[in-house]
Formats: sequence, structure tokens, C-alpha cells
Amino acid sequence: MATAIQLCKISLPASRKPCYTGPVTNLTLAIDDGLLKDARKLAIDQNTTVNQMVREFLETAVRQSSTRDQARQRLLSTRMAFQPGPLNRDELYAR
Repeated sequence: MATAIQLCKISLPASRKPCYTGPVTNLTLAIDDGLLKDARKLAIDQNTTVNQMVREFLETAVRQSSTRDQARQRLLSTRMAFQPGPLNRDELYAR
């Protein structure tokens, strides 16, 4: 059975309160009970919260996607500087 959890500001000891620097939007997830239980255990072991773990995962995913897009753009712009237009088969496999 899935459990709905709400990721929002919760009452935590001062040492574990996240630092919000702007508006925060709540998000509700549907997650398997066993997965949530394991995630809570992991969060306790890492002295954090499931909320913080999800936030960090999403931040990393967005940052990596942005980095890949930037690298792709640099690669394309470099290729265009050396070889304008598409390459044909012979040009691709020329040694």
C-alpha cells in the first residue's frame, strides 16, 4: 500500500532545521510504505530528513541536466567552428 507523504516545513530541533532562503512549495508524493520506512531509517542514519534527501536529489538532478545541456552546447559550437554543415558518411569515417 502506498503512503502519501507531504514534504513541507516540519518542527525539528534547531540543529536539524533546513535553511529556507525563499518561498517554499509543498509537494505531496505517493510512495510505497516499505520504501518510505527504509528512507526514514536512512535519513536517521545520515542525521537528516526524508524531505532534505528528496530536495538534495532533485537539486542534483537539475544541476546535472543543466551541466549536460551546457556541455552539449559547447560541443556543438566547437564542431560548428571547425566544420560547418553536416558531415557525410565518408567524412565521418575518414582516417
